[in-house]
Amino acid sequence: MTDAEFARSIGKAYELYKSLGIERSFRQPSSLPVNQEFNSLALDTSVLYEDVFVCALRLGHFNLQLKDFSLFQFSKDGDDLRLCFYPSPFGLQEFLKIKKVTDQLDTGAIDFETYCFFLEGVRFNARRPLIGFASPHRYLRR
Repeated sequence: MTDAEFARSIGKAYELYKSLGIERSFRQPSSLPVNQEFNSLALDTSVLYEDVFVCALRLGHFNLQLKDFSLFQFSKDGDDLRLCFYPSPFGLQEFLKIKKVTDQLDTGAIDFETYCFFLEGVRFNARRPLIGFASPHRYLRR
């Protein structure tokens, strides 16, 4: 798969989610670049899932976001693929609170820093892990 084909497939995924009415935002229409801050946090096994999730949100390090704030990350480096789904760690009550504050962010009533400060105080359901796929041959190379 070429880089252009990969980018087109990301766009098709967005169109599908949009047609289902479950998309929130389309942040990155092509392969995500490496983000050292996110990778350091995500690869640290002592870091809680919700901290990784909020970091991805804060950095905008995702391709697609669904209405429940779940995130998709898609990366391609040569033949290596990384396709990850980060389920939202928010429960229903938290989701409704976040939706209200996010609407305020969208209308400009609050700034992004205030939004991130709010997210840091939200209680999470840390039992839901990320779901991902990475090309197996990446790990077989010497």
